[in-house]
Amino acid sequence: MNITPTLLTYLKVLVLVATVPAIVGFIIVTEEAPEGSRAFLLAVAGMASGAGFAIGAGLLPLADVNGNAWRLMYLAAGLGLLLVPDIAR
Repeated sequence: MNITPTLLTYLKVLVLVATVPAIVGFIIVTEEAPEGSRAFLLAVAGMASGAGFAIGAGLLPLADVNGNAWRLMYLAAGLGLLLVPDIAR
């Protein structure tokens, strides 16, 4: 059973799933930021999202090394989670 009956429906769902969380994230940054630093924090959020894309795209060739190498991308994300306590301070 297919969730999306056509390719066009699949593309619409994919765009929705990919953009809505990013939009909500930028809205949260805008609402929670102090009034004088909203532009700066939006720029930082934009750079962070761009860096996340670049890291994922950079690791993509590693996922093609062999059949199980795609797990390296998840390992890299997991290693990044180890930095969260230090960043939160």
